[in-house]
Amino acid sequence: MQNLIWIFIVTSLCCQMSFAQDNASERFATVNDKVIPYALFAFLVGTRAQEDQQMHDPQTQQQTLHRPQEQPHYVSKIAKDLIVTELLAQEAIHQHIDERPEVITELAMARKTLLAQLFVQDIMHNIEVDESALLKAYQQQEAMTLYRFKIWTVPNKEDSRLLITHLNRPDTNKDDANIANAYKDHVKESAWVLIDDIAPSLREEVKKLPLGGLVTEAIQASEGWQVMQLIDKNTIEKQPYEQAREILHSELVKEALDQEITRLLKKASIQIHQPEGLVIDRQWSVNE
Repeated sequence: MQNLIWIFIVTSLCCQMSFAQDNASERFATVNDKVIPYALFAFLVGTRAQEDQQMHDPQTQQQTLHRPQEQPHYVSKIAKDLIVTELLAQEAIHQHIDERPEVITELAMARKTLLAQLFVQDIMHNIEVDESALLKAYQQQEAMTLYRFKIWTVPNKEDSRLLITHLNRPDTNKDDANIANAYKDHVKESAWVLIDDIAPSLREEVKKLPLGGLVTEAIQASEGWQVMQLIDKNTIEKQPYEQAREILHSELVKEALDQEITRLLKKASIQIHQPEGLVIDRQWSVNE
């Protein structure tokens, strides 16, 4: 269904172009006296070929994308899909489906999304990242360390302190031992996490913890207070520059894109009318 919506949007955009010199070379097909531009058919062939990139070898992709006449069955299927889409769209218009408020809203949103994506592609295409910027980013990279924890969850901060005391010195206090025994079934092991996944106030302490070491203060979570013990640690050294280069390039392009969208946000006049009290910040990140 989503593909049909996108085709309908692209068709609408094509119809907005000027076809002052309408001739056979500009037409793909005519369905019930409605012309489907050849540009739309060529666009769909190229898009389908790109979608199949991970399923075919590069030579097949090249042939499909640039010499569709050598792939008759493949192209015939795309042609049929496009004609069926046109027929269904015509029937939808005949039944006034395009006049329904929810459909008008969805088509408007799809059109805006497509235009926004095309604009973002233009921005990214024009972003230049030189070798010195890549080298600088590489030099600033650190080895990646992953951590795993045993985590006890207790209902209040006082119990978390007693539990930490007992876990650090298990033979010193009977009351602390009772607390530890009470929460022995409230413990679980975490998945591997990065330092950025850990509460900012604990990061420096976690970096220095030995295996088996306990974080000195529990952290408050939605389900209670959490006591954390480091049970495993794995450091992965950074890749050689040539292997990391493409990833660094992508990251720097994303940073530049974030800066451009943030600039547009800060420059724009934005007023939210409803819901009342809704506020957005003027900072953008692709990872949001």
